[in-house]
Amino acid sequence: MAGAGSAHSPPTTQRVLARRKWAATWLSIGAPLFVAVVVCLGAPSYSPTSGAVGGSSHLSPALSMFNAASNVTFSVKPNSTFRGTPYSFWGVNGDAFEALNNSTGRTLHSTSLNFVLWPGGRANDMYDPITNTINEGNGVVRTAPTSEAAFVRWCRTFDCHAIQGLPGEIDNPTLAGQIVSYIERTLGFHPSYWEIGNEPALWESFGIPWTNWTSTQSSNVTPDQYAQMVHSYISAIRAVDPTARILGLPGVGTGAWHETDWIQATVALNGPNLSGVGIHVYPAGHTTAQNGSLSQFYGSLTSSSSLAVRVPADLLAISSACPTCYKLRLFVTEIGSGSVGPTNTGNYGAYMAGFPQVPYIATEAIQGLNQKGVSNLDFYDLEGAYPGALLTNNGTARPLDTLFSELLNQLGPVILPSTATWAAGGFYAVATANRSSGVETLLFTNVNAMDEVHLDLVGSGIGRSGTCMSWAWSNKTMEPTSTTWTRYVPANWTLPAVSVLLLVIHPGSTTSGPSVPPGGTFLTTGSPGDVSVGARITITNNWMLISGRPNRWF
Repeated sequence: MAGAGSAHSPPTTQRVLARRKWAATWLSIGAPLFVAVVVCLGAPSYSPTSGAVGGSSHLSPALSMFNAASNVTFSVKPNSTFRGTPYSFWGVNGDAFEALNNSTGRTLHSTSLNFVLWPGGRANDMYDPITNTINEGNGVVRTAPTSEAAFVRWCRTFDCHAIQGLPGEIDNPTLAGQIVSYIERTLGFHPSYWEIGNEPALWESFGIPWTNWTSTQSSNVTPDQYAQMVHSYISAIRAVDPTARILGLPGVGTGAWHETDWIQATVALNGPNLSGVGIHVYPAGHTTAQNGSLSQFYGSLTSSSSLAVRVPADLLAISSACPTCYKLRLFVTEIGSGSVGPTNTGNYGAYMAGFPQVPYIATEAIQGLNQKGVSNLDFYDLEGAYPGALLTNNGTARPLDTLFSELLNQLGPVILPSTATWAAGGFYAVATANRSSGVETLLFTNVNAMDEVHLDLVGSGIGRSGTCMSWAWSNKTMEPTSTTWTRYVPANWTLPAVSVLLLVIHPGSTTSGPSVPPGGTFLTTGSPGDVSVGARITITNNWMLISGRPNRWF
């Protein structure tokens, strides 16, 4: 996102604001919202009356004004091919306009966000790592608060991987090669990927040196010109590092509009030399930001700007431009909700800075995980005034930080094909697993602003043996509150309007018996730790009947 997230408004505001989307301060919102997380692990203490310690499996709606629950359909597809989550999947945008420190490094270390795009956003085209200067135009040059060397040291503190940006708008492949040499040979740091420029459809000073940039220029670039520039940069980069991996596009800057044209031009000329193609996704945008309702905010998740719509079209553009580039995948090097600025952000700015951003981003994570062609999601932004950032520009955590540090980091490394449907719309799900431990992890979101949903795991293909610990989270509690479940995974769950449910199931063992309440019947699914595929287990008077053979439970 060009320019969002910086706490420092540069002197050349007219030029930058005309080209870039900005950010806002953290605002609170009083809308009634709710999140729940359930983790089924080990064997905590058992409450003989209800099977739970500290709460109920049914998550009450935040307000009675919400409509009653309706049923949703969810199932894991049997006999499907599993696929692993790419190691590059979870990332975040850094920002050369912000000062990195050990605190932000520790924040990222507590999450699954191990990829960092640097220098990030608009700084890609303004930052010279060799001189550590930010070139803003109109003769304004200032020292960046975090040098490239400082970024490398910071990144190494938590073993992060970097997508390193190179200045593209100036169209200077010679300087690009010098920067690669400085970073790899002088600093001894090898980024996982190189990205060239940022959002070229917004460029106004293409091919003009930094020293000559002004706020009145209109030197634009076409998709074909950008593709040729990438071709030149690839030669300069590979002259320094023949093994360098390069992303073919740093987003477009105009959302989905003509995105496939840019992809086709870049891939047609450079496809075999690319490791991926970058896109930027902000479905909520800014058009209705001032007065947009919560329903409009979440409705953008199915709009033409959403991952769900754009990924299939973009993958088709890649394959049509280079039929032999079957391994070329999409890197969503910026992803968020809205693209509002630092002032007059309206309703969307409030949603993004508060709890509503949590279900929104969780849903985008689900959409990305469920699509095979997506190799990376870099959430925007790590720190800054952009209201959707994890941290404010003074390092204060927004609610979104908790989503990454306490919830999404529990997802497994293997994605299980699944289906989720709801007639009312707004219900999303992804199923993951850890093949070595047998733990299955399910993430559900309900981004319907009015209706709660009823989820029944019976017949879903998910094993229900084990014990559960749940976290319920609303804007009233500020932080998730926990509840422990023992002996079995409850089959029925209610997701209130605007909520998240994370379910991590650790299969029970045959020695301790299935985690099913006495008198219940459970058909196993074949997950590790289950008795056998299709074995019917019936509990009667503390005895367990497995396919006709009685076994003492406890």
